[in-house]
Amino acid sequence: MEPETGDELIVVEDARRSSYRRLILSNGVVVGALIIGHHPEDLAAATAAVKKQLQLDAAARAALRAGDWRSLKPTSRVPAGI
Repeated sequence: MEPETGDELIVVEDARRSSYRRLILSNGVVVGALIIGHHPEDLAAATAAVKKQLQLDAAARAALRAGDWRSLKPTSRVPAGI
């Protein structure tokens, strides 16, 4: 999945750990994810975030860019439209 015009792309890459994590957001809502490497919790959280169309605020997006993907976990956020 590729971002569309206006979408936000968050990429965290660590070549030393063979790790690549990428999220696509549309208007702050998680619409796509790609995770390569050993990140089972992040994979589960990103999959759920896409399915639930999770809305992320600026603080959550900043944390993701810094490599902290806990903001995707279900206990941390509320789905869009609620």
